[in-house]
Amino acid sequence: MLIGSLAAIVISAVALCMVVIIGIVGFSSGGTKTVSGTVSTSVPVHAWFFTGSDEGKTENDSFTMDGVYFQEDGVSYLPVDGAAAALGGTAVYDKDKGTVKFKNIGKRAKVTVGSDAMKASLFKRVTLSAPVMEKDGVVYVPVRDFFEGLNYGVTYSSPSKRLDIFAKSSGKDQPPTASFTTDKDTYNVGEKIAFTVDNSSPQGYEIVEEKWENKADWYFESGEVTIAYSVKDYRGNWSETVSKTITVEGEYEAAATVPVLSYYYITPNSDNISKVVKKEKKTKEMQPDPNDPTGVKQIEVEKSEWYNETVRGPFYGDEDVISLDQFRDEMEILADSGCNPITVSECLDYLDSGVMPPVNSVIILFVNGYESTYRQAYPVLKEYGFKANIAASVKLTEERSVYADGVAAGVDGAQDQLDEFDDGCRFPYLTFAEINEMVSESGFEIGAVSYDSNRYGDNAALLAAPTGEESEEEYEERVKEDVASAKAALDNGIESENREFFVYPYGEFSDFLVDTLKANDFTSAFTEDAERITDEWSRFYLPRFRITQSTNSGRFGDLIY
Repeated sequence: MLIGSLAAIVISAVALCMVVIIGIVGFSSGGTKTVSGTVSTSVPVHAWFFTGSDEGKTENDSFTMDGVYFQEDGVSYLPVDGAAAALGGTAVYDKDKGTVKFKNIGKRAKVTVGSDAMKASLFKRVTLSAPVMEKDGVVYVPVRDFFEGLNYGVTYSSPSKRLDIFAKSSGKDQPPTASFTTDKDTYNVGEKIAFTVDNSSPQGYEIVEEKWENKADWYFESGEVTIAYSVKDYRGNWSETVSKTITVEGEYEAAATVPVLSYYYITPNSDNISKVVKKEKKTKEMQPDPNDPTGVKQIEVEKSEWYNETVRGPFYGDEDVISLDQFRDEMEILADSGCNPITVSECLDYLDSGVMPPVNSVIILFVNGYESTYRQAYPVLKEYGFKANIAASVKLTEERSVYADGVAAGVDGAQDQLDEFDDGCRFPYLTFAEINEMVSESGFEIGAVSYDSNRYGDNAALLAAPTGEESEEEYEERVKEDVASAKAALDNGIESENREFFVYPYGEFSDFLVDTLKANDFTSAFTEDAERITDEWSRFYLPRFRITQSTNSGRFGDLIY
């Protein structure tokens, strides 16, 4: 009996050891499919995902999942390959059995499609908030219960729709700190408020969410306003709330309309447009002979007459080219009239608030993105503290930036390449370095006049209609590619936050172009309708005035009053 009992104990111990060994080694993958790759786990686990995206990120890597992270019926779901990659392992799916086994994640885990039970270790079972699902051939797990069942932390940041997965700390985290300032303590009603925030985490955790109370870009009622601010790190720790009280004075006076003043190219030399020169004209006339005492005799005398003559320069009659002198005079008129130039997004923000921008608001808009905006106009704008908006020809800006960066870096032959590029263009274009300077220093806003379609086709602007033998489907694909390329290049080239707008080439558009702009997160678009903005204008059909050589000071004054 004793021998038999000992044998049984030994057999049981061996069996238990085998189970443990199997658990450590992992599940058999025969007849199954590995559906994720392994990512680096050299740092404590921290992975994050965004709703609707198939991309996941860790501190060191990024990876693409078989499906997207999404929510349904109040439950968040993540593809099993993404869940495994977040923990540095792989997921093996046995389609015949409907089981998914997670390997190399440091723990034993197994789920089954259609079941809300998860095996989280040799002896631990977890009940999920919803069954594991298969959708379009991709297996998804309920996020929170899956990771918390494996003893990981989970946080969700609502404004950014971001999900964070992280290894729990052995000790208690110190909360982040938050602070903010405003550029002044007292504002006029409707005056734009500039906020500067400063927040950090003692542990270096990323700040993923901020919460404001009573914050607005402007206030339309006088009185004292107390603004509160706090932040959250990716592990779910909130800072203490900090607050500040500002004073708002006066009464708000809204503009009835807002003019948009659009410029193209500015030449530094007025002689390139025209100049007035004095010319001498010789004439002859009969006068009394001073040597004739009778005063009867007449003699012919040569006489000079001086008159002004306009001499036409190379850009005379090219209406979209104006002189720097004209531009400077017009900015002086704006300043003397108390006008306040605003950005496109500021105008839209006011309209979204249900009010027109403040009285005397104007929008200055440079179309096509010529370098004269930086070389000629920008110094004048800085003198008056004016901000402006630029609609760039994005591909040309992108290409010129490459050559200019090469020149700045001292690359052999780069200057020749830049000169050759400029020679191939009627006027030089801006670079992203120049654009970023104007954005960061003076609050400029940048949009697009297309990526590479600022031209006319057979009977219409390239983005407004099919050209040649092009089918409607081919036209739509071309429009989608151009608009998406413009948006991507601006997002990549502009270093600070920017809300892109669009200017229709030649003012022409189609319903499909408008829909494509909206789908690519452009905020608005401008036609060539020569009218002022009111609260009735649709943001994708905004009007603008072209400032040309023919715009004299009287006409300019009429546009802004």
